[in-house]
Amino acid sequence: MKRPTLLQGAYDAALAAVHGRRVVRNALQDEPPPRVVHVLALGKAAESMLEGAAEAWSGAIVRALVVAPVRRGWRGRPQAFPVSRAPGDHPVPGSRSLAAGQAVADFLGTVAEQDTLLVLLSGGASSLAELPCPGVDPEWLQMLNDRLLGIGWDIRNTNALRARLSRLKGGSALLFCGADDIRVLVLSDVPGDALESVGSGPFWPRDMSSAPPLDELGFPELRGLLDRCPAPPFVARPPHRIVGGNADARKAVVAQVRSDGVPGFDHGLFPATSVLETAVRVTRYLRFARDGVHVWGGEAPVRLPAEPGRGGRAQHLAGLILLLWNARGWPRPLEVLCAATDGVDGSSGAAGAWFDAMQGPLDNATRDALRMALRHADTATFWESLGQRLPSAETGTNVMDLLIVRLSR
Repeated sequence: MKRPTLLQGAYDAALAAVHGRRVVRNALQDEPPPRVVHVLALGKAAESMLEGAAEAWSGAIVRALVVAPVRRGWRGRPQAFPVSRAPGDHPVPGSRSLAAGQAVADFLGTVAEQDTLLVLLSGGASSLAELPCPGVDPEWLQMLNDRLLGIGWDIRNTNALRARLSRLKGGSALLFCGADDIRVLVLSDVPGDALESVGSGPFWPRDMSSAPPLDELGFPELRGLLDRCPAPPFVARPPHRIVGGNADARKAVVAQVRSDGVPGFDHGLFPATSVLETAVRVTRYLRFARDGVHVWGGEAPVRLPAEPGRGGRAQHLAGLILLLWNARGWPRPLEVLCAATDGVDGSSGAAGAWFDAMQGPLDNATRDALRMALRHADTATFWESLGQRLPSAETGTNVMDLLIVRLSR
């Protein structure tokens, strides 16, 4: 089967609308650049955001440090100024993340007081660069992050905990930099565009007096360790500006399908916290929804089994919707495309998955295979067997996932 053309076009339009180069260039192009600018680009979209800054402020930037995921064979686009690169590990901080964290601290420490620091921050930064607090063992920190990912903890609680254990997060990065002029542009990958949660808020001092719920994590030593981790001084927050987020991507989806003559409806972020509840609510709504294209965004957490297969949030959600729609007797023609905007859906090696109106009703073998894939968090294998995976891609952005659905009669 061929990928749904209308939905693919809508997804592509969303990625273009929130591409790091575009949103940063637009944010800076009408603003006179300072005399001397140092750029710290941190996160999954760091490279593309740097490109936007270079296009807008090319004459003022004197150097840049890029901290981004490891990309084989990637050398980065040549710039008119020196660019250092410190690749980090994702989604769990490893040895490269520690080296990247030290590189960030060293870079910040050499920005002169009279110069400007421009920070380009996007999601993924929490694991890409790390300097643990004294007493926090890096291997133990890896185990904690594995646990946080495995149980699908809320991202706000996850990043609040990460900030408590770090010398870079929760505003602590400010302690390494003496520049008077610090500006932060943010490409948001968190619900509500909460600035303290994007990358765990390296330049956003926050109140850390209240700890997130810890009992379900299974680390009894954690409370004592948090008590020993020094809270950073609450210094003044530099100005932060959100240049793109999931709402912008959803808006682009609606605009694209309407330009094709199809009604479009934006439903905001996913209506629930777990992936199963999200699928149930969305499927129930679609049963009687209006014809046209409907879009949701966000990240619906998947609680992983002890030995998960290959999969990701987007492919899991698409699989649940397919299974639930089939259980309802395939009441209406339905097309679905569900994908990560950063082009990487979990451990799958894909960006997401799709199915169309010709998919159902499912035969018993396909239905049972899907059930098994969902049970073992091995949805990538299922979608690959059908030839209905979206290939992984360098999208230049990261604003959570998109669920795009077309309904007809």
